[in-house]
Amino acid sequence: MLALVILNYKTYNDSYELVKSIYSNGLSDEVTIFLVDNETNENELSELKCSIIEFGINIYILPQEHNLGFARGMNIGIDKAREEGFDFVVCSNNDVLIPPNFSFTGLIQPYQDNSRIACIGPQIKSLDSISQNPLYLSDPFGSTAKKIMIKNFFLLPIIGCYIYVLRGLLKEMLVREGARKEVEKKDVFKQENSGEVYSLHGSFFALTPAYFAHYNNMDSNTFLYYEELILSKRIENVGLTCHLNANTVVVHKEDSSTNELLGSGTLRKSLFVLKENYRSLAYYLKNYI
Repeated sequence: MLALVILNYKTYNDSYELVKSIYSNGLSDEVTIFLVDNETNENELSELKCSIIEFGINIYILPQEHNLGFARGMNIGIDKAREEGFDFVVCSNNDVLIPPNFSFTGLIQPYQDNSRIACIGPQIKSLDSISQNPLYLSDPFGSTAKKIMIKNFFLLPIIGCYIYVLRGLLKEMLVREGARKEVEKKDVFKQENSGEVYSLHGSFFALTPAYFAHYNNMDSNTFLYYEELILSKRIENVGLTCHLNANTVVVHKEDSSTNELLGSGTLRKSLFVLKENYRSLAYYLKNYI
């Protein structure tokens, strides 16, 4: 048996659809669910409970008064799952769907062959079938010299944040105008086969006993963004690896919570995302580079 930690924020229908997809595909006996509900709405949570009770799935509901963000919220579920004795913990956004032929036990199979694997992710497809895993095949910050330059540049007091946000807004503008050049991450979406990768997409991944031999849970010092790179660096620091299991696939609807909160394609959302991204980047640069 595995534990599945689902992080919900506002989008209760997404959580219902994820749980329903698990039930519909006959996976209820493979997994115990821990649903962490950030900033709980009692009425909507009550409706969700009533909706999923028919599935007969073993599920723990963990309501939270405030929005703890991704890592801290996920840690609530991880800690509870570990307390209940689970050695494998699958961490999932709620805007994920489990398709037919998926298997949780199949997902973690690579660990049985290689006990140095700390984190396993499936192939993740967007609704328009674009691959999202792996996130990075190699360290995106490159050489030591490049890391030092980036660190010194973006950590300039106040100025670094403004430069980062303005750079992000300009990039979005170019994308919307259809004038974007090939400036995206160079090694994204290029691996279709199973194997070791540098960093997995954060919407759905499994932590193994190898990971928990060194860490209790995730680094809780970010609110949103850069959790994947922090996780990868932690794994690298103890001589373990991340693994893409391309034999399993999930579907990621993407950005449901931020779209619900801030609107899709709005300036408000762009500024929120860029500022939170910068805060997480600054923490990563200070503590992991």
